[in-house]
Amino acid sequence: MKKILLTAIAATVLIAAAQAQNAAAHSTGIKINTNGFKPRTTLPTKTSNGTAVKPGSSTATGTATGAGSSTSGSTSTSGKGGKMGDGSSSSTSGGTTSTTSGSGGTVTQSDALQAVLQLLKTGVTAAVTKVAVQDGFYGNPEIKIPLPPALQQAGSMLTSYGAGAVVDKLVLQLNRSAEQSATLATPIFVNSLTQITPNDAVNIITGAQQDAATQFLKRTTTEQLVVAFKPKVQQVLDQTKTSAAYSEVINLYNKIPFVSKVSADLPDYVTRKALDGLFVMVGKEEAKIRQNPAAAGSSILSKVLGSVLGQVGGSSGNSGSKSSKM
Repeated sequence: MKKILLTAIAATVLIAAAQAQNAAAHSTGIKINTNGFKPRTTLPTKTSNGTAVKPGSSTATGTATGAGSSTSGSTSTSGKGGKMGDGSSSSTSGGTTSTTSGSGGTVTQSDALQAVLQLLKTGVTAAVTKVAVQDGFYGNPEIKIPLPPALQQAGSMLTSYGAGAVVDKLVLQLNRSAEQSATLATPIFVNSLTQITPNDAVNIITGAQQDAATQFLKRTTTEQLVVAFKPKVQQVLDQTKTSAAYSEVINLYNKIPFVSKVSADLPDYVTRKALDGLFVMVGKEEAKIRQNPAAAGSSILSKVLGSVLGQVGGSSGNSGSKSSKM
């Protein structure tokens, strides 16, 4: 009995010692099992994504970068723009955009602006020369000035009453006034060109419209041109006695029984119609220059327009030409 008791005590002591050793082993990386002691060579490790890696193995799954790390690579972007002429490239330095054209020349925004100004000055001068002569307006059906809308019914009625000669005289005088006023328009037009910016010029030069510069000028300066041009037109209307002819027609018409009285701002009407006619003619000159820039005798026009048309040296003809916006 005593022997059994001693054996039980010894077993209890051994179990307690084993438990103490097992607890201590967990903190030292030693595995203990019922068969005795078995040391571990290395504790398992984990990667940043939580995957266990066995001792001696390696992983290449993912790289972590922290503060101060850098990556290298290339980023490319592509898009349209910055081109005048086929196969051109553009660069920007100090706020100035330059474009190398396919014809071998370099075209800048400054070049484009100079070209547009020269284009319009040349066009205005040529247009004024053509209209500022006798029958420049009156003999051109495209720009001939008719009676003001408010007077057209009056004109028809007066003609039916036998006063057609008075009406015809007024129409002639309106056009003669426009023809004489046209010579005064050139400096007013040229002064208005200062509003064109380099960016406007690029869009004008590369635009598909053959009269893009003229239309831009008409759209942005008409009201200012009217204000500047109207006093000069008024003087010419008085000098040519057109104002008197107008008053005669109005007075005759207003004497017809049972008609509504009419009136019209003659200076404003003639001013606007004269400007309209000039814009038509300037547009025609612009289209002509665009088709053959070399004929204009301007190096800047030959350079810029020749580049847009894909013409080396701005030679005539536009076969196979291309234009693209800068």
